[in-house]
Amino acid sequence: TTIFRSQLFWLAAQRQLIVTVCSLQREKGIIPNMSLVQQFLMNAQFVSDDDDAQTATTGQSASACISPSPDFNASSDAAELDKAIKTKGVDEATIIRIITTRNNAQRQEIKAAYHSLTGKSLEEAMKKALSSHLQDVVIAMLKTPAQFDAHELKAATKGLGTDEETLIEILASRDNKQLREINKVYKDRKS
Repeated sequence: TTIFRSQLFWLAAQRQLIVTVCSLQREKGIIPNMSLVQQFLMNAQFVSDDDDAQTATTGQSASACISPSPDFNASSDAAELDKAIKTKGVDEATIIRIITTRNNAQRQEIKAAYHSLTGKSLEEAMKKALSSHLQDVVIAMLKTPAQFDAHELKAATKGLGTDEETLIEILASRDNKQLREINKVYKDRKS
């Protein structure tokens, strides 16, 4: 954990340096040379205190990517997913429709409802039913943002060498609250 803390400290310092350099370049009218993802992150609107207040009053974040489905029912979605998984040949269209049209909070409710309905993990059921890139995407969408980031951080530091781009991309674009959540999930996964 001390190595992880020192990496976080180093990356937080690097994050501040990147933000400062990019701000100075923008003031001078210079467009920084960076990847498409970095450009997106520079222009993206992240959850702020105002968004937290809106979420508390409306239940919906101003910067949410997928709006909550108005006709959402976790139990019926879980039953429909179970049927799609058990169908001969797997009904991928139904899985894609449900997973991609529900926001993360709703997907977490579906996971709980699926476990209550079948006594099995939805992730494990998807791993058995799907393959290749579709499996990777669906499994990733079933994770909370902190779980996904912790998984990606672990993968970026696994084996020989590190994937610095992934480390910087995740750690430089998250606020302190998100970093604490990622740290908690990362520590929980190790124990």
